[in-house]
Amino acid sequence: TVSPTQVPISTSSFKTTPSPTVSPTSKPTIIPTNKPSKLTPTLKPTAAVITGPIVFFSSSQSIITDTTATYSNTLTSMGYSFQYEQDKLFTGGISSTPIGRSNAVVWPQGLHAQAITTGAAIPATVTIFRPDNRPFSILSFTAMLLCNTAATGADFEIAAILQGNDLVNSPFVYGATGYAHNVFTYDTSTSLIGADTYSFTLFCDFALTSITLSL
Repeated sequence: TVSPTQVPISTSSFKTTPSPTVSPTSKPTIIPTNKPSKLTPTLKPTAAVITGPIVFFSSSQSIITDTTATYSNTLTSMGYSFQYEQDKLFTGGISSTPIGRSNAVVWPQGLHAQAITTGAAIPATVTIFRPDNRPFSILSFTAMLLCNTAATGADFEIAAILQGNDLVNSPFVYGATGYAHNVFTYDTSTSLIGADTYSFTLFCDFALTSITLSL
């Protein structure tokens, strides 16, 4: 496991109601099954490529939404795509009809990644890529817990991928131990560089609330 030298810039409290269905008391061993492949939206942005840093998320940024995948949605904005897991087959125990789970955080406040509890065992995941497959860097990110990890300890694990292969042998790890609503901010400008895809995972729900990307 690659452990970057960065430490959290800040942790604070974010007043957003977490999803009540994911507050594990012990960290499960999750073996992803039938994980959806990376989606390329049918519609693609036609704006000129922006090479400088872009800070997401903002109401001024237009988005293209793809909700056709079984376990995820994908939003595309300003040349970047964000695929985030959604527990769409969740029934709530009421009937056999899937009702899904509501999102505690929605664009432009951020993206709510949900651990998949029905139909497959997939951790909460946000995958970021460019439809034009250009490599890019993540300069910083802020994420908020939507579950409690204090009892077990947890890390955001970030896999950096280039042309379908892992850029390094192990994912980068950033501490995510705490309680629902805790917010973690990390400077990743010297570690998350040169990949064309980055995949954030946590065993329970979290929200990506800010991220700075640059070609």
